Amino acid sequence: MLWEKGKVVPEMVGPDYVLLMVTGADTSSSLEAVARVFQGISDEYVGLHNAKECLPVDSYPEISVCQGGPCSKPLRQEPPRAEAVMPLSQAFYSRGRDFSLKEAVGKISCDTVLIYPPGSPVIVPGERIGEEVVEYLSAAVDCGLEVLGRGYSGHQRELRIFCVQP
Repeated sequence: MLWEKGKVVPEMVGPDYVLLMVTGADTSSSLEAVARVFQGISDEYVGLHNAKECLPVDSYPEISVCQGGPCSKPLRQEPPRAEAVMPLSQAFYSRGRDFSLKEAVGKISCDTVLIYPPGSPVIVPGERIGEEVVEYLSAAVDCGLEVLGRGYSGHQRELRIFCVQP
């Protein structure tokens, strides 16, 4: 049905879910086109099959995802959004070096940094790293989650972020 309605190809489909993959190559207009396809399907099926009204993402409560101890701060379900200031490919291929989390504030990432699970990127190349992003990543580390990227340093496994060299 997704293909017929708008040439959308899901990564995986189940009886009550659809998984789509979004990459750095996707644009606002391509994501808006996908949203229109889903909105059209939703409009077509409203009232059928006990359809539930969806809540906007920002209306979900904060959740605690700690593994084995209290978190200093609960993680929000959705990470803060970093500002894209450089094309992904340009940032990825730029000359860079690693910075500590605190030093990375205000710098442009050359790296993809994600929290696992679920494996969703918090930062991708070309995004300016803000204080909110650093706080989110620090909270994830405090909660015992895996924060993955290129920049671990030494035996203390200090999280470092590979950024465009000024």
